[in-house]
Amino acid sequence: MSKLSKTSYFALVSVMVMLSILSCTALPSAPLSTITPISISKTPTPSLIPTVNSTPAPSITPSPHPTSTSTPQPQWVTDFAQPILDTIALRAPDFQDDFDDRSGGWRQPEKNPCSQRIEIRDGELVLTDCRAHPVNTDYADFVVEFDARFLPNTNKRSRWQFLFRLYDTPFTHFAVDYNGSVFIVDLLKIGGQLEFPSVANPGPETNHLLVIAKGSKFAFYLNNQPLYYLESPSVFRQGDILLGNDDGSGAIDLAHPAIVAFDNFKIWNIWDISIP
Repeated sequence: MSKLSKTSYFALVSVMVMLSILSCTALPSAPLSTITPISISKTPTPSLIPTVNSTPAPSITPSPHPTSTSTPQPQWVTDFAQPILDTIALRAPDFQDDFDDRSGGWRQPEKNPCSQRIEIRDGELVLTDCRAHPVNTDYADFVVEFDARFLPNTNKRSRWQFLFRLYDTPFTHFAVDYNGSVFIVDLLKIGGQLEFPSVANPGPETNHLLVIAKGSKFAFYLNNQPLYYLESPSVFRQGDILLGNDDGSGAIDLAHPAIVAFDNFKIWNIWDISIP
């Protein structure tokens, strides 16, 4: 046997001996555990974007504006008042006052002075048991309009007045009581009055008065609605125009005063306007 063959033979025998020794000394291997796979159900993740239903939004129908009814106007509106109002709509008032910082020209009556109780306050003329008249407005024929309201601390028996063609006596005037009743005084006869219960806004609510005086004819509008018309040949053709207030009896009770605020005063001299 050659030297190389002997070497290969001994190497082969050595490997076989080593394998036999290892197979005798190796520990038995433990059986592998069986791993049962766990079935995990996958819950879908909720979407962060809100789902928008396709339900249409309810439609909004705009409320219609109230439709004015064609209520027939009194004949005196058509024949007397409206032609005058149409004419003055084209001209500025002869005197007006909204009682701002430049307000002026209001005076107290000479016979019943009350200057301490006349004041301009917060854009209104405030009278406390007093009367005041604008200077140089003693028109016989006129259209006048203004706003008036009772202030919170007024006597609940109070009334405010618009006096016109005031020449000594009688005290021809239009009056509004705190409770909303209206009076036209000394226009048909001295000492007489016409009463209109609860036709004005009561308490501290504002009322708007418009008066037309032309010759012996008189028309009254309250809160932009025709109120009354009359003819009175006995009324003076001249005299002062005043705003005033009292406790309804004509007396002055400063412990329980009548307090009224007037605003937006306008007056037109209509001596030159002719009516049929």
